[in-house]
Amino acid sequence: MTMQFLFVGTYPSQRIYNSSSDICNKCYFNGWYKYSVKTRKLLQIMMMKTLNPSCVKIGPTHPLNFETSGKIVRLSFSYIAALMSMMNLN
Repeated sequence: MTMQFLFVGTYPSQRIYNSSSDICNKCYFNGWYKYSVKTRKLLQIMMMKTLNPSCVKIGPTHPLNFETSGKIVRLSFSYIAALMSMMNLN
């Protein structure tokens, strides 16, 4: 249940991140050299804006994506393993 909640929460954020990072590639590989100078400058501005992809953040620093959710799951299992080993020592 918790894993499903984590996946449902991170999937839309991951899609936003992937889509915004693809914009730069799509601007570059669409035949920009065929367009007018004005359009080329606009495409260049768009590409510069998308160098840092948009993302939903947890707090001020951590992006909410599959990588972060994987780290959360690994850390949770590490804590559980440590607690289980402490309980077995007694």
